[in-house]
Amino acid sequence: MKRRLSCLSAMIFGLLCVPLANAGRPLQTDDAGVLDLKACELEGASLRHEVFKERDREDSIALSCGIGWGHQLGLALASDGSAGRRHAGAVVGGKARLWSGSDSDPAWSLGWQIAEARATGGAWHHVGTGLNLIVSAPLSALDTLHANLGYARDERTRADSSSWGLGLEHTFSGARWAPMAEIFGDDRQRPWVNAGLRWESLAARLFISASLGRQLDPAAAKLATVSFRFVL
Repeated sequence: MKRRLSCLSAMIFGLLCVPLANAGRPLQTDDAGVLDLKACELEGASLRHEVFKERDREDSIALSCGIGWGHQLGLALASDGSAGRRHAGAVVGGKARLWSGSDSDPAWSLGWQIAEARATGGAWHHVGTGLNLIVSAPLSALDTLHANLGYARDERTRADSSSWGLGLEHTFSGARWAPMAEIFGDDRQRPWVNAGLRWESLAARLFISASLGRQLDPAAAKLATVSFRFVL
């Protein structure tokens, strides 16, 4: 029986997790940062998921902008599946800053998403909604801990699920490379572990990322991602 990817990863499990300017990339665990007024980011990502020698691919492009009052809004377009059974999706979502103090204090935000999807040749239909409570806490000048706690409603199956993620990000002093690792999952399957690397280019405007992960399950499902984020 084919396993599905955790909701935290993306559209393969309900379209609720196509990240909208996910500043935590390449982690699936988002961070609490919210875009400033008139600031915009363009993000592209490609995910590969393999289990029992079956492969799925998801590609997405997202644009998010800060609208002021500690809020940002975004739109993501995506396609997923394998050859001959592709699905298209669109996600509207945002993030609201709940609290942030000094650079040494934890920051809190709340993300939300509404997802629509269509199969090849079919009509668009609502597939779900999601909420995500996000905390980013500096552990030192170079290390940050990110924690997510989410809820998702899949309208196709009428199922509710909870998700979670815990990620650690390290920044080398004076370097452009940032290694990171995480564990994430939901209440419907075993968790995943994931490790990634982000490279900063073009004076903090272009970020290129990659990650490799696998599920803590006898099936040993695998996840690989590549992504970019461009600050407009």
